[in-house]
Amino acid sequence: MRSGTSNCHVRLSAKPIDCPLVSRPNALLAFNEPSLRKFLSSVEPGGWVLYNGDELPDDCRRPDVRFLVRPFVELADALGSAKAGNVVMLGAFLEATGSLSRELVESVLRRRVRSERLLEIDLKALTQGQECAVKGEAS
Repeated sequence: MRSGTSNCHVRLSAKPIDCPLVSRPNALLAFNEPSLRKFLSSVEPGGWVLYNGDELPDDCRRPDVRFLVRPFVELADALGSAKAGNVVMLGAFLEATGSLSRELVESVLRRRVRSERLLEIDLKALTQGQECAVKGEAS
């Protein structure tokens, strides 16, 4: 959604999930400042916030969560498609949290992305995100 907020909750578990609702997420992936501001307070202490931007707004800092702030969409644009910004952020999320394996995500991409050209961009975007998380200084 342009110039506004939208959200999606995703629950990951190796066990069956009784209820898909998420009231206190342990991670927030925010692509714009309105979403960051709206959902930051819901992140549980010790959680992660990945923010698409050059810097975190001063009044959005929380000492009890870890931040990774990068221009994810710009990084994707440099690879050939700004639309892959979500995959760059996914790569950074994987590297920062260890929530899923690269192999699992890559196998899903290979099954779901039908275009070889777009698959190549997505795989590069995933790597770019992992690299920016390794080089990045999470705070």
